[in-house]
Amino acid sequence: MKNRILILFLWGASCAFTRAQSSFDSTAYTHFYNHLYPTFRIDSTLHRNDLTPEEKIVGLSKVWSEATFNFANFDLVPHLNWDSAYRQFIPKCLATQDILSYYNVLKQFNQLLHDGHSRIMEPPYYFSKNNSYLPFVCQLIEGKVVLTEILDQDSQYTRAKVGWIVEKIDDVPVRDYIQCNISPFLAYSTPQDSAARIYR
Repeated sequence: MKNRILILFLWGASCAFTRAQSSFDSTAYTHFYNHLYPTFRIDSTLHRNDLTPEEKIVGLSKVWSEATFNFANFDLVPHLNWDSAYRQFIPKCLATQDILSYYNVLKQFNQLLHDGHSRIMEPPYYFSKNNSYLPFVCQLIEGKVVLTEILDQDSQYTRAKVGWIVEKIDDVPVRDYIQCNISPFLAYSTPQDSAARIYR
């Protein structure tokens, strides 16, 4: 419960900070975040391209162990053999070539729990390097991804209009992009929860 509250607080604080700026200032954001959470730093000097095989096994084992002893809803996934899944993911983890692909495998392992509150996040440096924020809210409406809200009134964003339909991301049809880049790594509990998280 404490971790869930912390995640929600972190998310809310980062959203509030981002919305207050007319455009994203990564340096200001890093200083703000490091000051607010000094033990959970976004530091570009503390990173590596890959982990050792031993480190990969330790990380996977930590996810397995935390769920084994602390996950309360195994009764909701009765067909999941968590120990067997752990063994199946060992070669997948060892086969990864970089830290991001390793964390994506951990996310796929964690996704087997079908729980929106149990999630894996890569360290902040890697997350900030590979993710960015647009102040748009989208929803799946009648099978289409629709822009339903614009959270920043800066002119670079208000050229977009509520009601626009998102058809492609990086020139890839939006459904294909989601299937390859979002759905496999998302923590969710139900199909409805999955859709809501994906399209927002």
